[in-house]
Amino acid sequence: MENRRPVSLSQAVRQNSNQGSAWLRWTLGISLSSCVILLAGLALGQGLRTFPKIANLLATQLSSFNDVSYGLFIVILLFSAGLLAKAAWECSRPKPTLDCVLAARSMVTWTQRHPVSATLLMTYSVIIVANSSWFYKEIVTWFDDIQASQLLDNFSLRLSLINEVRGRNDFRFFPLSHQDLHILSWFTPFPKVWGIASSAELVITVLAGIKIMKKLRHWKTVAGITLITTLTYLFTTSTAYNYFQFIYSERILTLCLALFSLCYLHYQRTRHDNIALTTLLFALFGCFTKDTGILLFAIPAIATLLLGSFGLHETYPHWRKTSKLEWMHAYRLELSILCLVLVFAAAFTWMSYIPGILAGDQRYDASLRFTVFEPDLRWLILMAYTLTRGVQITNHRDQACLLDTLNLGAITYSVVLFALIGFRSSSYMSLPIQWIATLDIVFIWCALVTPKLGSNWSRQNITLLGAGLSAGIIAVDHISPSNFYNQARDMHLTQRSWQATIQEALRLSRRNKEDGQEVNFIFSKSWFKHSEYLRSLPFDRLVYMDPDTRETRVIAGINKGQLYQPKRGDLFLNIDSGKKLVKYDINLDSFDLVYEFTPTISNGKIYRHR
Repeated sequence: MENRRPVSLSQAVRQNSNQGSAWLRWTLGISLSSCVILLAGLALGQGLRTFPKIANLLATQLSSFNDVSYGLFIVILLFSAGLLAKAAWECSRPKPTLDCVLAARSMVTWTQRHPVSATLLMTYSVIIVANSSWFYKEIVTWFDDIQASQLLDNFSLRLSLINEVRGRNDFRFFPLSHQDLHILSWFTPFPKVWGIASSAELVITVLAGIKIMKKLRHWKTVAGITLITTLTYLFTTSTAYNYFQFIYSERILTLCLALFSLCYLHYQRTRHDNIALTTLLFALFGCFTKDTGILLFAIPAIATLLLGSFGLHETYPHWRKTSKLEWMHAYRLELSILCLVLVFAAAFTWMSYIPGILAGDQRYDASLRFTVFEPDLRWLILMAYTLTRGVQITNHRDQACLLDTLNLGAITYSVVLFALIGFRSSSYMSLPIQWIATLDIVFIWCALVTPKLGSNWSRQNITLLGAGLSAGIIAVDHISPSNFYNQARDMHLTQRSWQATIQEALRLSRRNKEDGQEVNFIFSKSWFKHSEYLRSLPFDRLVYMDPDTRETRVIAGINKGQLYQPKRGDLFLNIDSGKKLVKYDINLDSFDLVYEFTPTISNGKIYRHR
């Protein structure tokens, strides 16, 4: 069989004794160091809780503490990643090479074999790029410095992005979140190029899933795998959230998970150390992109270790049939991932737990704990498949594989989300769960559906049936108000309305200036409060109507800092405020509507004081 090693485990241990010993020493050393750092952090945290006066005194240095801890983390992370990459390269036999011509030919061949899937991915990518813009929530303020420097100062550190992860002292922990955008912004300030990068991440994630399913059970010749995977993953609300704009890190988490899973499967088949180190490298980056992301890498490893040790995994030996050294050699990757859990815990303690105590803040969104649980059809399929497989494995009718352990990780991930902030299958947070559920749907198709079709069905008809079943799942999703179409449309309208409203404000201000009139812009509750977009408009005064203090004050222009009374001809901008104007009881009775992007949405309007 493909998944059997060409040599016995004892022979592999003897052949790789030096490497195995070095690996185990490295794992043990990192584990002990992490435990010491973790215990020291917990002891310090308990001391700060016990002696609040000391915590209050140290709180004055919180910003410096954050700077040092985050800087050390980045240095250690990059150093560790470099060591892993170097070790993987040294273990490679033969050395990997990049043949651009061969890669291009492979892409052309794949496109010819799967024209529908290729067309879907290319069309999807074009839409992503076409809709990429600055005009979406946090992006407006994260990259304000690019706008302020006339697009000439992009190759620099973005403090706004660093502070988004470094300055969070509410027990949240995602130190690598958004840093893909940070790096991209160094090389290009244009969001269309970022859209190309986002499209590439999507394509790689889909292709990794296809590759996994074809290798999992000798299903390379099963019809419909490529099209079902592509259709089922592309058209989910989570996919629309993550790939049609940039502010969520789940797409990077899912990309790391997909590459981790592909390498993990390859390692289980070959047992090559360079593949194991590459697998660990993807887990290292993936677990720090999201505070709950560690579960998607740790749970599969723990499940593999336990199932294999009791003889329930297809590629791992029973612990009774091996010596202690052989067992540790067989599970060296899983033990290393467990070591990574200790690294994560130590980093969380010093970068989130202690700063949270010093800041005295409550946990972010603590009020949402156990409040919402909204599964969809895909999540139910994942659960049903996992339970069915659990019965088969425990009754020794089949052995566990990579997908079974990924499912346990996905279920744990969803349960923890529910415990922390509630769980919605349509949320951007559920993207990695949707990717794993897609693999389950394809597995069911290959293992249960296609074998029953018999030889009377042609390959083309089988593929069409698979596409129809995928379309049925998408149709069920469409019943929900928060479906893929509505989410993609809302984001498209939001971005267009923001851009069009700013352009209209620019046109009105220029016309008023040409007529010799004052231009005073008034706005309230908006992402643009600290943005250079509004300050780049020609105006005499930029006025903020504070919904909390009920004060109307000039924040830029003539009489900056003074209270202001709106007068005839002043323009009120509702670029993105929308329903917040009603929520905060902003009175616009003395204003007339002079511009409206579309009546179907609550934002994208300009009013003139009469």
